[in-house]
Amino acid sequence: GLIGRRAPDAKRIFEAKDADRDHFEGKEQRAIGGAEGVHRFQRYRQKVQQNHRRQKSVTDLAGAVAAARSRQNLQDSLLRYHQK
Repeated sequence: GLIGRRAPDAKRIFEAKDADRDHFEGKEQRAIGGAEGVHRFQRYRQKVQQNHRRQKSVTDLAGAVAAARSRQNLQDSLLRYHQK
């Protein structure tokens, strides 16, 4: 039976488990780094989209101001023409 048997050697067991993981060395870090790169790209893309929306708003506003100024200039020109 169990009499005379030694207890399992914890150090050997843990070293064996570590050896089983050796082929994963570096792969885990590359996977984590790759995921971080994907997230960084997604954040960058979101910022670009936000900037485009803001720029479109500014461009639309500038166009509206220019159109209003043109309308006002046209009205002023017509008034001057009819006052002659």
